[in-house]
Amino acid sequence: QSCFSEASGDALRFANTTLACQRGCRDAAEILGCEPTIQAVEAQRRALGFEEVARRCLSAAGIGALLLDDGLRSKNMLATAAHARFGPKVRRVLRIETVAEDMLSTPPVSGGQWDLDRF
Repeated sequence: QSCFSEASGDALRFANTTLACQRGCRDAAEILGCEPTIQAVEAQRRALGFEEVARRCLSAAGIGALLLDDGLRSKNMLATAAHARFGPKVRRVLRIETVAEDMLSTPPVSGGQWDLDRF
């Protein structure tokens, strides 16, 4: 239900009565190959696993390439190469700030410290 509504707490129990939730559930069920009920969609998602659900959703959406900005680091983020198993082409978007951060965290090869002239 939380996939189809911004509601939280007690209001979330009414989410499945909204048109958005009903349509989303119907569309998800079609992609996942199950009955169009929230319970069936949730059960099928668990049964198929993350990788197969991601593959099916990307395919159904017609996504042919993923451009990933991996500059914001998170422990929950998959590596860029790991996304290739979902089907589409995967390319990394270079975040120059991250490259500079990595460079500046180690001393220059010539020794000393970084300054504007060396950078």
